[in-house]
Amino acid sequence: MGATAHSVGFASILYSIEHRLTCTHSIEYNPDLHFVVVINPNSGPGEPPAPDARYAQELPKLNKQKNVTTVGYVRLQYCKRSLEQVYEDVAIYAGWAKNQAAGIYVEGIFLDEAPNEWSDRVGKYLDDLSVKIKETQGILGNKLVRKASSPICSKVD
Repeated sequence: MGATAHSVGFASILYSIEHRLTCTHSIEYNPDLHFVVVINPNSGPGEPPAPDARYAQELPKLNKQKNVTTVGYVRLQYCKRSLEQVYEDVAIYAGWAKNQAAGIYVEGIFLDEAPNEWSDRVGKYLDDLSVKIKETQGILGNKLVRKASSPICSKVD
């Protein structure tokens, strides 16, 4: 019987010392688990060009861990936000990779406020967005794309 891979998600609330310690301890004490940590400075990436001082301090610590994938938080407003606005958030996260040597980058995007009802428009929106994220230089690693759980199907992983 083969080994089963397990993954755990964390919303990143780096301003809370308690949450930061819980997250850090969980990662350190569970090296066989893979953690997907959602980075959310300000209901999205915040102002460019880089994350604020707290995130700039903590993000390298997370990215140094072999069992962590950091993903940037982007809200979709149930596909009511224009793709251009969503792409702007993705581009800000991608711009962080200019500080890659310092450990400031994300390896994917977490799409929040995804609709839970299928339509052709929603499917096209999510498919186009997924392709754009995968093509974006500066989103590093495997360019993981995750959306908030919902029963609709699309090409978003």
